[in-house]
This record gives sequence, structure tokens and C-alpha cells, in this order.
Amino acid sequence: MTAEFDTRFDSWAADFESAPEALPFSAKVRGASHEILAEFLGGACEGGGDPGQIGEAEVRKGLLERVPLLPLEDDVRAEVPRLVAAYLEFLGREGRVADAHRLAGFVKVIGKEFPKHAGSGGGPPIRREAPKLGLNDPCPCGSGRKWKKCCRLKMKG
Repeated sequence: MTAEFDTRFDSWAADFESAPEALPFSAKVRGASHEILAEFLGGACEGGGDPGQIGEAEVRKGLLERVPLLPLEDDVRAEVPRLVAAYLEFLGREGRVADAHRLAGFVKVIGKEFPKHAGSGGGPPIRREAPKLGLNDPCPCGSGRKWKKCCRLKMKG
């Protein structure tokens, strides 16, 4: 990523803060918008892509992989998909991103996948490796007794 791209990300995010598309958001969300939107566009253009030519794959990467890593309060985090969609509308109106209106609609659809709470992004869900042990299953110690009458009692202590 070059310095030119970094400057463009910051510059465009700063321009959005005073745009009409930013007005529906609370002051708290607008205050965090610069960092969110610069990170979004940086993620979408990771590897030196042209911000004016981003597509759905790049938008998905920026929104669902890069922005969730930011330390945001939950009420701000809940507004991120709507904020990014408004930002794309702004960039389209300004002629900076091709097909921005369609991409804003795409963000509204995939926004349901965006983690709404801090710490809920950043990794796959944890899955249980083995089936859950039921009360009437044989005890894993090999005694031949039911688990509820054997080692479960030792665990209750």
C-alpha cells in the first residue's frame, strides 16, 4: 500500500464527516466515522487496489475482516454497516467509486454478518469436538455405571 492510497483513505473519510449522508448519524458515530471509514477503505484496497474500482469481494473484506478489529463501543459498532453504506453512497455521488449505489445495497445485505458487539469478531466460532455427555450415558472412567451416579458426583465436590 502506498502513501498516496493512505492519504486518499483519510481524505475521503474526512470529506464524509461534513457530507449530507453523515447527518443522520449521532455525534458519537460521526466522531468515530473517520477511523472506521479509513480502515474500511484500507481493507477494501489491501494490496494496492484502486479505491475507485472496488467490488463486492473488496467491500466484504473491508467490512467483515478489517473493521471488526477496531476497538469500538457497542452502540457505534451497531451502526457500522449503515455508516459504510452511507459512505459508499457519498463516494458514488462524488464520482469517486464506480457502481457505489449497488455496493451500498450489498453492504446493507451483508451487514447482518457484521459483529454487533466488541470482541465478537476475529475468529471462527468455537465448536464442541465431542458430543455432550448425558446424565444416563456410561461414565467415561470405565466403571460401567451411569455418569450421573459415578464421576459426576465427584465433580460436584
